[in-house]
Parts: sequence; structure tokens; C-alpha cells
Amino acid sequence: AALGRVAASDAASDAASDDSALRLRVVRGSGGYEISFASAGGAPTRAAVYDVSGRRVANLGGGRESQSGRAASDGVRTFRWNGRADSGAPLARGVYFVRAESGEGIATAKVIHLGE
Repeated sequence: AALGRVAASDAASDAASDDSALRLRVVRGSGGYEISFASAGGAPTRAAVYDVSGRRVANLGGGRESQSGRAASDGVRTFRWNGRADSGAPLARGVYFVRAESGEGIATAKVIHLGE
């Protein structure tokens, strides 16, 4: 695990906020990315993907069932991102940021999206 923002390509990446109770993990696999956000209290969590200009391109915390988070009993919430925008259009290769937030804080991870 590393503090701050980390890059993720084909390997798993971890990011921790200044509050060590928050953890964000991004894993690239076939069909997209699995994003796990852990908070000690298991508070409600939202997650979204942003491009380098700061524009939100995918809302992971709601909307389509395939991208909505599922909560676990251990305070970990898992989201799936298929590399597409909310409109369903595939996103270009490049750098994106996954931001997860709960009542306990915010964690951000840098993702290098390699395309479909």
C-alpha cells in the first residue's frame, strides 16, 4: 500500500488517504476494473471516474446495475468500471482518476486505462 495517488495498469494498486482508516484498491481484469473502497465504519460510499481535466466521465456509485457498488459486512464496498463513460461510449486510452468518498473521507487512485 502507498500513501496518496498511485498508478494502476494491469496490476493492483492501493491508495490511502491521510486517514489510515480509508483504503482504495483498483484492479484491472478482463472486462474492466474492480474498485474496492474500505472504510472502518462502513459508511455509505460514492465513487466516480474523472478524466485529467477533472470532468466526471463515469458515476460508479449509482445508475446502471453493472457499475453500482455492493457492500460487504467488513466495510468494503466494491464497484465495477467497464472503461466506458456513463453514456456507454468507450473511453480513450489515458489517465483517469477514481475518487471514492464516504462520511469518513476521500481516497483517490490514478488509473492508466489501456482501452478495451
